Formats: sequence, C-alpha cells, structure tokens
Amino acid sequence: MWYLDVKQTIWERIAINSEDDYSKIVEMLKEGKSIENIYNEYNMDECESEILYDTATEMDINDNDENSTIELLDENMQTVWKNGK
Repeated sequence: MWYLDVKQTIWERIAINSEDDYSKIVEMLKEGKSIENIYNEYNMDECESEILYDTATEMDINDNDENSTIELLDENMQTVWKNGK
C-alpha cells in the first residue's frame, strides 16, 4: 500500500463544564499560558471534545517553516516526494 500524507489545520471544540472553570481558563489565556499548559492544569483530558472536521484546511509550507505539508510514501513507507524540506 502507498500513502499520501497531507498536513492540515483543524479546530477542536472542548466543552467547559462550569462558569468557574470558564473563568479560570480565561485567566490562563490572558496570562499567555499555552494550550498545553491549560490542558495540564485544567485536566482537559477528562472534558468532552470533538474535532470539527469541516474546518480542516490544507496547510501551506509557508505556515510550516518551509517543512513539507504533502508527502508521498511508497510501500516501504519511504518518502518518494515532498513539497518542502
């Protein structure tokens, strides 16, 4: 089997269960905390979330530090073509 890998951007929607939790997340964002920090501090793994597949858009190499966003792989999973570094 061969593969065409395409890097995309996509939105994820995470349910916030209470107004108190919402306020805490707002403060974390205002403090400049990363989403990773918020996930860890708020324990978002336990929250209901959904990937919004209809928001998927192909990523341009200019938005990926000139790294590939499209790669063609052969049956040995070796890259035979890519559109960036």
